[in-house]
Amino acid sequence: MYLAILATFSYCILQGMIGFWALGSTQSYTIEIPAQIKVDASDSLEMERRESHEMEYIAAVLAKTPGIKSVEVLPREESLALLEPWLGSGTFLKDLPIPKLIDIKVVSNLKFNMAQLSATLERINPHIRLIDHRAWHQSVASSSTILETTLLFIIGFIVISILGTIAFTTQTSLLMHRSIIEILSLIGASDNYIAQQFQRYALSMGIRGSIIGFILLVLTVISWLWFFDWDKGASFFNIISPQISWLWLLIGIVPFIIILLMMFSAHKTTKSTLEKAF
Repeated sequence: MYLAILATFSYCILQGMIGFWALGSTQSYTIEIPAQIKVDASDSLEMERRESHEMEYIAAVLAKTPGIKSVEVLPREESLALLEPWLGSGTFLKDLPIPKLIDIKVVSNLKFNMAQLSATLERINPHIRLIDHRAWHQSVASSSTILETTLLFIIGFIVISILGTIAFTTQTSLLMHRSIIEILSLIGASDNYIAQQFQRYALSMGIRGSIIGFILLVLTVISWLWFFDWDKGASFFNIISPQISWLWLLIGIVPFIIILLMMFSAHKTTKSTLEKAF
């Protein structure tokens, strides 16, 4: 039961991550302005003047472009921070010609004309790129679909394993207590009555397993938050929760459905075994 609850929880987390990331990537674009390479120190002032003029022109263009909600120029320090995991934190990073990045968020892709803005930016500087994140999003969405399918397959496999275990345990118990079952039949106990006893036992096992599973899930989440970073983990859950508020119900619904299936499996197995063996 714990594995089923954990797999369901993982599915909810994955859905939240995909929802949050898709919301940002499909309504976000990046403008990449190539850095100018300094030939000597005398060109520095002239290059800064041209870059400043270019940035002012781009800002004016973006201000007049319909559909844009916000514009944010990524500081050079943040750009360097993005490169550190790949190139290290050496002092040579400061001398690299890092392109300037401008993050723009749009109100709606229907109101935003990407082709028109891209053509306007190319007239300012033919090397400026307007990056659309939707193509990358489609690639990641395909990978996430595989992960979702895998998790659903795991949940289904766990449920089938639980039902198979219940059926095998019930049948074995009936055969081991054959003499008691025969006595109950002789004194008038019906097959439904005997099946109900096994059904109740399956219910009690399911409830106990669900309680233990939820306790282990809480301990797992706490361990995960403690191992990585408590504050970052809490922020992560706060970010994805609005995307999957209704999906959290699955964590409670899945054990409930499994318990019902366990009771059904115990009842059907008992009836079938009694009809064949007794």
